[in-house]
Amino acid sequence: MPRAIDEVVLGDFLALNFFEERRTLYRDVLRVPSGCYAQCDAKGMRIETYWTPKRRSLGLKRHEDYVEAAREQLDRAVRPMLRSERPVAVQCSSGLDSCAVAATAARMLAPTRLAAIVRVPPAALRMPDALLRCMDEGPGVRALAAMHPNMDVTEVDDGNLHAVDHNTALRFAINGLPVFNPLNHGWLSGTIDQAVRQGHRVMLEEAGAISP
Repeated sequence: MPRAIDEVVLGDFLALNFFEERRTLYRDVLRVPSGCYAQCDAKGMRIETYWTPKRRSLGLKRHEDYVEAAREQLDRAVRPMLRSERPVAVQCSSGLDSCAVAATAARMLAPTRLAAIVRVPPAALRMPDALLRCMDEGPGVRALAAMHPNMDVTEVDDGNLHAVDHNTALRFAINGLPVFNPLNHGWLSGTIDQAVRQGHRVMLEEAGAISP
């Protein structure tokens, strides 16, 4: 099987464009789309669809009911991630996803302490004003912690490059694939290092939980 790289898909991968259903990093290898199966016989190969999710309304009457329904799903997702022999940490930004995970974990763990670790720019760094971008996520995380007395915020402001920025092979060590958003990979790795220094074995993030 030829191993020629599809440079368009590689570019999409690095730019976080996940809308391609069939093409892969290899030009001659196609993906079977979700909800489908490939059938191969004497007539050739065919893609058949066996399941298509249907969008439907929950039919709830009040806005508050939808809030509670969303909270229920967050609780179901976060609760299993809190099982640990050591205190749990959370990799936090000022975005809605990680803040929702952090707030849910803090509520469930209270009065047990929850470490919230956030990456912030070095104090000496001078950045231009940006109305549509959050250049420093520290204030948002501190505001979240003010709502949860058992949340302890640690800000990581190391201005040096991380080891993964110096050794590109480390980027492929975990999954054997190019890293999503490579600039963030080194930036956020500092929070994992901080979790290790604090003695945590589980750190929550918006996509699940990692073991530092």
